[in-house]
Amino acid sequence: MTKTRAKTARPSADERVDIPHHHYRIVAGRLNGECRAIAYLGRRRFDSLTAASVAEAIETLKRTLDDHHAALRRERTASIPTDSEFREALDVLEAELPASVFGLLRAHAKHGGSTATVGDLARIGVGDEAVVLAEYTRLGRRLGDLLGFTPEKDGLGRGLAAMQSFAVVEAASDRQPAQIRLRPQLVSAL
Repeated sequence: MTKTRAKTARPSADERVDIPHHHYRIVAGRLNGECRAIAYLGRRRFDSLTAASVAEAIETLKRTLDDHHAALRRERTASIPTDSEFREALDVLEAELPASVFGLLRAHAKHGGSTATVGDLARIGVGDEAVVLAEYTRLGRRLGDLLGFTPEKDGLGRGLAAMQSFAVVEAASDRQPAQIRLRPQLVSAL
């Protein structure tokens, strides 16, 4: 059996297919005489099923994932993703982002009501303020993309605005730096 990346759901009888669907990865093919499709969420096996053909297994699994995805979206309050959605997105990002980002998030969640400044995060996290800002900006953009959640920018700069996907950012005043308060749904997901 050869591994082939394909965008089609019509593989040949012996072909192994590896395709993205939402933020899942579907791997399908014949295994021990069965046509099987397996969905992965990051590195974690999320769901699997067998069917009469590989194409049918893929299509059935896609529908199952679509239903799951839609159910999670319906549970949102005020369009804010649920802790389950954040948990799934973090599972995906665990394979993409440095472990230090997740250490920083966990430390931030335990810091004074999950609220901190970039300076506070630099003292408890991965490096200087520029590193913290860069890592949180990248995390915010990826979470926003995965969750389909881009809240209002509220006059914030690009880096702080990207963080709004996982935190509420209170803009800096002349005397006080911006306060970053993690969303309770993200804290729960951690």
